[in-house]
Amino acid sequence: MQQYALPLKVVHFCVAFLVLGLLTLGLYMKGIQVVEDLIYYYDLHKSLGVLLLGLMIVRIVMRKIFGAPAKLENHSNLEFSLARLVHFAFYALLVAMPVSGWLMSNAAGFPVNFFGLFALPSLLGKDDELMATLQDVHFVIGAILFVMIALHVIALVRHHFFDKDETLGRMTSSKLNNALGGGFIAVILVVLLFIVYLWVSGLGAHSDAHGDAHGDAHGAAHEAAHGETEGQMQTHN
Repeated sequence: MQQYALPLKVVHFCVAFLVLGLLTLGLYMKGIQVVEDLIYYYDLHKSLGVLLLGLMIVRIVMRKIFGAPAKLENHSNLEFSLARLVHFAFYALLVAMPVSGWLMSNAAGFPVNFFGLFALPSLLGKDDELMATLQDVHFVIGAILFVMIALHVIALVRHHFFDKDETLGRMTSSKLNNALGGGFIAVILVVLLFIVYLWVSGLGAHSDAHGDAHGDAHGAAHEAAHGETEGQMQTHN
């Protein structure tokens, strides 16, 4: 059985769990009311977004280097073509999502830091109207990604439990596919259900009012932090 190259497997699962974590965190932040907590999770979300963008660049380069295995015999040409189209759509969205978040933060007047190690260049000036538009774009991309991930998992359930083929094994290994495949799929389904819970429970409900409140809290927290730092510097001087 032809499998994906090991580096592609590692990056694939890093990206997969990172995206699920970002979707969960993004919705969870919608229910946070404490400004200090909100700014902490905003910074964490942005740092993880930068990590996602970096991993996607690495993944695209490695896909060019290693390629992909040939289609399985039980997959039709149409099914293979649709799978390739879905993969390309995933790649485009997984690059567009962190980039839209980066631009949204710039338009809000804030930098994008990577765990305090460095800051990405600001590509846009402060523009509240553009920030609101980018916020909606970021949310829509996230929603589309969630739907695509859910469909991806449904297809994986079909291949693993009904077709009983090696689709999952090509991205893991034959031994893991046979021993842990069902458990792995169950974990992903639980995470997806938890994301749905955050969404429909209202904890992660998207609304303009919540978006405005979070933007105000983000700005207030940054101003407070900067003011505190300046005060400390003056005291030392």
